[in-house]
Amino acid sequence: MFRVSAREARHHATILACVSAVLVVVLFAATPGRRDLFGYLKGADFVHFYALGAAALTRDADRVYDAERLHRLQVDLVPESADVWYPSVYPPQTSLIFAPLATLPYGLALLTWSLTTLSVYAWAVRAAWRRVRAALPDAVLVAMAAAGFPPFVNLLVTGQTTALVLGAFVLGWRALVASRPFLAGLAFGLLAVKPQFGVVLAFVLLLRGELVILAGALVSIAAQAALAAAVFGTGVFERYAHAFGDPSVVLSQLESHPAQVHSLRAVTSLLPAWMGWPAQIAVSAVAIGLAVRCWRRREPGASLGVVLLATLLVSPHALLYDATILVPAYVWLGAASDGSSAGGRVWPLLCYLTVLTFLLPTARFVKLQASVIVQSCALVIAATRCRRR
Repeated sequence: MFRVSAREARHHATILACVSAVLVVVLFAATPGRRDLFGYLKGADFVHFYALGAAALTRDADRVYDAERLHRLQVDLVPESADVWYPSVYPPQTSLIFAPLATLPYGLALLTWSLTTLSVYAWAVRAAWRRVRAALPDAVLVAMAAAGFPPFVNLLVTGQTTALVLGAFVLGWRALVASRPFLAGLAFGLLAVKPQFGVVLAFVLLLRGELVILAGALVSIAAQAALAAAVFGTGVFERYAHAFGDPSVVLSQLESHPAQVHSLRAVTSLLPAWMGWPAQIAVSAVAIGLAVRCWRRREPGASLGVVLLATLLVSPHALLYDATILVPAYVWLGAASDGSSAGGRVWPLLCYLTVLTFLLPTARFVKLQASVIVQSCALVIAATRCRRR
């Protein structure tokens, strides 16, 4: 059985965090201008949100969902981004979130968003850990492991928006801990900024009859929709729906290499075309079923931990930075693990394998993405333990 002392784990986590910090500093600060040491645009994903925010300032819904017009605006704002192109498939409220940042020069806007992401992440990790610190007393280990977690480092470097998803889940968890289900629903409704991350939770709440939480989520989503309609007009939702076109084409545009995908689709896409989507639906149904069976409002940490594992696996579009949502899940489930059981004893090994498979995505060398296998094992073990408890 895999064994590592707390001191050794702390040393490993500290080394990983230090190397990650140096990497981020080198990428952002080693070269002047908007290109990093390797010639890539700094905040290559953030530039898309920067353009969305600028489009929102004009209140022009056509520009937000016309990929060519939006790209022209992006290049006007940041000429170095001419080779960076994204389809516009984010809900309209995303543009509104970034509108204030679009009033700043690109470099300052990227720095502001990076600090925002770092702050939300630090708050989320601390909030998740403080509740279970009696079971996980080593604050240094938790902090260093979180700081060096490869998906978080990738999130900082790319300037993506997964911090919003992470914040929504942790806010909802805190409301559940305080026995405020409606407030939890309001927080969970914020997942509408990345709807694919709310699918598993929606099934769980609906099938477990959590009507108060669902009501809060619907109010939150309705408020976001009303704000978007007030800025862009009601026609923005039709444009948003049409922006997807053929989902397979959109996904291929968003994912330049299979090694970027860390959901079940990374495995089901290896099957023949006629089997891929049916297999995706079948295994997703199993993951959702495990999350539904494990839901206990009186144990929101363990329950949401299983939901987060299932969410990453089920999402049709889950890249490396999206796996940042796993950090509170591993904190909660690690605290709930029983070292005397087989599942509890294997949990440290799963933590190490999780970091390793995110550091070295195996799909770059072989077709199979090992991170999906590791997370599937973590889901089964966590769900089994929750059911026994």
